[in-house]
Amino acid sequence: MRSLSLHFSQLILLLMAGIAFSSCSGDSYINAIPSDVTAIMSVNTPKSFIDYKGVDLGSDLYLFEDADGNLGACASLNDADALEKYFDEQSAKGVCEKVQEKRGFRFTLLGNGFLAGFSDNALLLMGPLVQSDKAEMINRMARLLKQDDDASVKNSKIYDVLDSLDAPRRMVARVDALPQQFITPFMLGAPKTADASQVYVAATMTARNGVLDMQGHTFSFNKDIDAAIQNAQKVYRPIKGRYVGSMPQDAMLGLFVNVDGKKFINVMHDNQGLQAMLAGINRAIDMDNIIKSVDGDMAIVVPSYSPDRLQLSMAAELANSKWLADVDYWKQSAPSGSSIGDWSKNAYIYTDGKTTYCFGVTDDLQYYSGGSQETALNSIKPSVEPLSDEMQKNIKGQRLVMVVNLNLLSGKQGSIVQALKPILGNVNRIMYRLD
Repeated sequence: MRSLSLHFSQLILLLMAGIAFSSCSGDSYINAIPSDVTAIMSVNTPKSFIDYKGVDLGSDLYLFEDADGNLGACASLNDADALEKYFDEQSAKGVCEKVQEKRGFRFTLLGNGFLAGFSDNALLLMGPLVQSDKAEMINRMARLLKQDDDASVKNSKIYDVLDSLDAPRRMVARVDALPQQFITPFMLGAPKTADASQVYVAATMTARNGVLDMQGHTFSFNKDIDAAIQNAQKVYRPIKGRYVGSMPQDAMLGLFVNVDGKKFINVMHDNQGLQAMLAGINRAIDMDNIIKSVDGDMAIVVPSYSPDRLQLSMAAELANSKWLADVDYWKQSAPSGSSIGDWSKNAYIYTDGKTTYCFGVTDDLQYYSGGSQETALNSIKPSVEPLSDEMQKNIKGQRLVMVVNLNLLSGKQGSIVQALKPILGNVNRIMYRLD
């Protein structure tokens, strides 16, 4: 499935070409949204957008992804004839095809592969697709444009959650619709048997000073999974902020919490992503005992994404360092091909030829670690180029915060950075805060 970030960025790029939407008092146009969406977002449109003829500019724009991975947008119309005239004017410029009537509705294929279909009151865009898929998509969109409340997204659980959020910008997404790099933190608290298709994130959004601030929570429509998620969230305490200044601006991801490690260890055990990330060093180092010794702020920073090797540093306040007594045993029992050596006082280096992990404890009971000695030491020091003072302030006092650097999304996913600008401004980071 294509990622939600890629999909939304493609759609917003479409809007940049001159399509502007917003919401009106009537909501019958929402009936055109399929009921099987895996992600849905509702936004107000900036006044700076160019007028798109015939679209009601007082209404919400709905962006969505369906179960087949198709991206869509739905907006309210107040003049379908004016919209058709606009499209035909654009077709003369090569922007789209000339409008054709099919199955009682009007359609045109835009140059970027999105199919636009509209009734008297609703505009629906879906794609991207190739010309050979056009006929099949017309049939699908015609069915959507004629469906009623009961068959539409309005009769879905995901829409009920979206409708309960009170903000101009809001979203609900199934976790497996998110970029692969960000799935692991959103699965914290879900039982080991749950997969990302069973967990959702709901959030309201504001944008300021280059940061998309998301206040939200994860949940599941499965009662047992949801109960586990909500129970796990009880382990999070207000973040004091000891390590918020240690995350470099150029790191890809940072996760901040304040926990009692003896309680948090169960949350980590159930998280398949974290277990996979730590699998290599767990064979030689008893990370469970280290985590159990945590009592206070903890920060996990991922400098860059690599699916096949450890890329993280961890800093934490400890209640004790009793596990240091086990290090000699870890050295002796290290698996073949790996080793643990001394670095400095209460500090060690693990390596297996592929992964290097440096870790240690300070005299004042701070755990520090990283992929190199420098990275490990820096995990508990103020960064030379830290997050902004405003971001650091907004992390303190929260229970869980994840910071994502959008500039490090490569390839097609990197288009989200430019694509979000027309709606959210010059956004380069996401800050997700557990509500």
